[in-house]
Amino acid sequence: MATSIQQFPASAHEHLSVGDGAGALALLEAAQTEHPKTPDILVTLGVAYRFCAKLEEAAACFDAALKLQPGRADAEVKLDRTRLALGDGPTGWKLYQSRWRDPGWTQPLRYPAEEMWRGTITPNMRLLVWAEQGFGDTIQFARYVPWLAHRLRQFGGSIVFEVPAPLTRLFRSSWPALDIVEKGHANGRFDAHLPLMDLPVCFGGRLGSSGLPYLPAGFPYLRAGTPSSHQPPSEQGAKSKTVGITWQGRPTHPDDAFRSLPMEALAPLFQLPGIRWVSLQKDTPHPPELTEDVAGANDFLDTAQVASRLDLVISIDSAVAHLAGGLGLPTWMILPEVCDWRWGIAGAETPWYPTMRLFRQTKGTSPASQIETVATALREWVDQPGAPALNSP
Repeated sequence: MATSIQQFPASAHEHLSVGDGAGALALLEAAQTEHPKTPDILVTLGVAYRFCAKLEEAAACFDAALKLQPGRADAEVKLDRTRLALGDGPTGWKLYQSRWRDPGWTQPLRYPAEEMWRGTITPNMRLLVWAEQGFGDTIQFARYVPWLAHRLRQFGGSIVFEVPAPLTRLFRSSWPALDIVEKGHANGRFDAHLPLMDLPVCFGGRLGSSGLPYLPAGFPYLRAGTPSSHQPPSEQGAKSKTVGITWQGRPTHPDDAFRSLPMEALAPLFQLPGIRWVSLQKDTPHPPELTEDVAGANDFLDTAQVASRLDLVISIDSAVAHLAGGLGLPTWMILPEVCDWRWGIAGAETPWYPTMRLFRQTKGTSPASQIETVATALREWVDQPGAPALNSP
């Protein structure tokens, strides 16, 4: 019996769900040859190409699907992330707003679309900026809110920043003069609202010297404040270096299968001498090598205070990595071959966080070999007293 057009995407997703990118591509490339003008097949083929780290091919598929079905929101959302990863900010950020029309997008536009801010500052305006998506997204883009508030104040305006409860104390500690409220508690009249992640659209989708600056108001931009009483005592003198680690992200993240690591994969790191390990992983069992953790932390300010006492933070792409980067801490991030758009496609450095070093899984290598690379760099760092944690790999 011949496979129907509708069955091809479902069958391909079954291959992808078990990590079989090659199988998905073979199925979809054959389907696309047989049905060359089928948007569903083209979109799923683009997903498979991205899974296999073939971003140019993925973008071409999403483009082709949109020519056949203009305005298709899920194709635009997938294309925007691909364009952003390839460095095409103006195209990517413009398409990014398509998520509000995508039925598969899990977070609704919580305020009226017609009242969304487009970037024009008017006298005495009161702007509501509200956080969306994950904690890491919010920590990364929160850097713009004090800067934007300063711009509005020059015209007699003001900003209210609405954020999830676990971030309120951290942001209030970092920006005491900013009006920060917990999600659901923004009151009064607002002239406009802005989803935090749509801010680049207001600047033409350009980042860097020609657009929205990566570091608009100095670095580091987060402050941990005074350490809280919940922190465990340090074991001064027991080991020469103290390193915090995070290995699991939010399971509901669409790319969590790429980014999260099983604990056993980190064994080569824990075997290194001269390191006292600290778990920065909340509510996750950890081996005895991790002598401290953040079990008593109530929010990100508590976690920030633990992290600030460390010599180095090692993390997958998670909110903890953004937190450490925003605090200006030496941070090593372990990235999969197919990583999020914000880290680009190459290089060990990122303009988002000057104290962060990226360890990428390169094409044709295994996660195990990537961890061995991290272990080698860590061994060299421990063996060189006073050596920075940010030497290029």
